[in-house]
Amino acid sequence: MNFDIGVNEALQRLSSPFFDFLNKAFSFLGTEYVLLAAALIIYWCFDKRYGYRFACVFFVGHTLSEVIKVLVARPRPYTYDSVRSIGEETHGWSFPSGHSHSIANLSAQLSDKTRKVYVYIIGGVATLLVMFSRVYLGQHFITDVLAGCAVGVLIGLFFGRLFDLMGEKEDLFAYIAAPLCFIVALVLYFTGVAGKNMLVALGTFCAFTSGYVFEKNFVRYDVHSDKIWKHIVKVVAGLAVAMGLRFVLKLIPIPSMFVSEFVRYFIVTAFAVVGAPALFKALKL
Repeated sequence: MNFDIGVNEALQRLSSPFFDFLNKAFSFLGTEYVLLAAALIIYWCFDKRYGYRFACVFFVGHTLSEVIKVLVARPRPYTYDSVRSIGEETHGWSFPSGHSHSIANLSAQLSDKTRKVYVYIIGGVATLLVMFSRVYLGQHFITDVLAGCAVGVLIGLFFGRLFDLMGEKEDLFAYIAAPLCFIVALVLYFTGVAGKNMLVALGTFCAFTSGYVFEKNFVRYDVHSDKIWKHIVKVVAGLAVAMGLRFVLKLIPIPSMFVSEFVRYFIVTAFAVVGAPALFKALKL
């Protein structure tokens, strides 16, 4: 623990308004928003099956990380007197780092898919920057980010390969994952164990998996196009409507955390996975 605290203390001696801003920006790269945006861009513009696989493998790792957090129950660095939280305090337990898992999972999956040197380099640099920022900002210890990175890479590669073994029957995973997410969310909520982040993740995952099956069998939108402007319109419009829908739903006062988090994110993700492709197909994008 002395080593962990010492690293946080040493990095925070570098603090300045500009460096604080820079590291907050680096930290954002590790948020679920970035990974989900990447998954949706792939899903809408390049390859629906790979976008679905990409999201599923991420959520497996994200869920594992959340379970480990609860089991280890390690306090955040800023709870110690010698370390401060630079920026907003991250809620929940510290080990492992969810941000580090997210960016490492994204980098590992894209690197494995493309096998391009520049993707390895960009992914590696982005992962290191996120890991550094989380320690600098006082949200994680160095061992948290190392563990988060390890989980992200291992899950990204191992489960990615397992997923590929299903071949054209990849939607079978949804028949297990979707109802399981719903049941687990209910159990966690009514037992008082569920936190906001877990319900958001389960609602999003439930919608992504079940929505993929519906889209594959009924909407059947062809993502391919030789017009770059069509892809740009899809990304801008799709993300704008999804974020707008999220914002509107957030304005509705709902006392139940299950509805405000699980159901709200289920609706937003369902639009992104089913509604947006149906809209793109109708508009011939």
